[in-house]
Amino acid sequence: MNAAPFVLGELYAHDLIRKELKIGNSGGVRISTDSKGKVARVVLFSNSAQESNPQDNPYSDRADGSILTYTGTGKIGDQNLSGQNLRITQQGDGLFPVYVFSLFRHRKSAGSPDKRWRFSGIYKYLEHARENQADLLGSDGNAWIFKLLRLEVKEAHPGLEAGIKKIVARAHRDPALSAEALLAEPASFSAKQIAATIARLNALTPAAFERFVKKALVASHFREVRVTKQSADGGVDVVARLPRAIWPLENQMIQVQAKRWSQAVGRREVAELRGSLLPRAIGVLITTGNFARTAIVEADRPNLLPISLVDGHKLASVALRLELEIA
Repeated sequence: MNAAPFVLGELYAHDLIRKELKIGNSGGVRISTDSKGKVARVVLFSNSAQESNPQDNPYSDRADGSILTYTGTGKIGDQNLSGQNLRITQQGDGLFPVYVFSLFRHRKSAGSPDKRWRFSGIYKYLEHARENQADLLGSDGNAWIFKLLRLEVKEAHPGLEAGIKKIVARAHRDPALSAEALLAEPASFSAKQIAATIARLNALTPAAFERFVKKALVASHFREVRVTKQSADGGVDVVARLPRAIWPLENQMIQVQAKRWSQAVGRREVAELRGSLLPRAIGVLITTGNFARTAIVEADRPNLLPISLVDGHKLASVALRLELEIA
C-alpha cells in the first residue's frame, strides 16, 4: 500500500479524503462502490453545532462517548430512507466499513486551515429512527437519525479494509455490541424509548409541562424551584437555584423557559429569553423539539451571556434516567 492510512484523531483535507476513499465531491453521506457495483465503503461527514454553517447544513450531530447520533442526508423537506441513507442501515449485510470524519473548522471561519476534517474512526450501524428537525429553509421536517458505535480501529484505508471488514463482521455478531445491549445503558436509551417519551411530553398541557420541568429539576437536586406566575413570567417559566453539591455556585439562580414544541426553536426565542433574564442569572431554554442551527449560534454569541439549550432528546433521556412520571 503506497498511501498513508487515516489515523484516528488526525486532520485531513477534503480533497485527500475524496481521492483516497474514491467518493464524490458533495453530500454528508457518500458511497464508494466496487467493480461489481456493491458498496465498498460508506463515508459520513459529521457536523458539530459549533463549527458548521447553518446556511450550508441545518443539522448537527450528537456524540456521547463511543456512540454517534448522525442526521441523514437531505437538507430540505422530509428526508427519505432511501439512497445513501438506506445504505447505512445495510452494513450488517454488506459488512462494509463506515468511515466518519468530523468537521474541525468551517471553510468560512477566520484562519480556516486546509486540513479541516478529523478522522473520527470506523463505525458500526446500530439503529435508526425519525426525528423532527428544522430543514435548510427553517421549516419543520422529518429527518432520519442513525445511531452508530465507534469500533476499535486506529488506522483505516482501502488497503487495510480486508482486516477492517473482519472487525466489522465480528462487531455485528457480538451480542454485547448490539443496539439492545448498548442503548440499554443508563446513560443512553434507544431511539424508540426517546421517541415515546417525547410523545408523552408533547401530550401534556403547557402548564403541566412546566410542572414536569420543575419536577425534573427537583429530582436533580436543584433548590427553591418554582413555576412563575403565567401572567408575569416575562418569558421565564421556572426559576431555581443550583444544587448545594455545586458549592462554589450554590446561590446561582437559573431561569428556565419551557417550550412544549414539536417544531424547532429559532434564534428569536433564544434572544428574547436572554433579554428577560435578571442580572447574573443563567438562562436555560428547554424544549421537547430541537433547536435550529441559528438558535445554537445565537446561544453562544460572543460577548453575550450564553444560554443553555436542552432539546427533546436530552430531556427525554433525563426523564428516563430519573424514572420520572409524566402526567
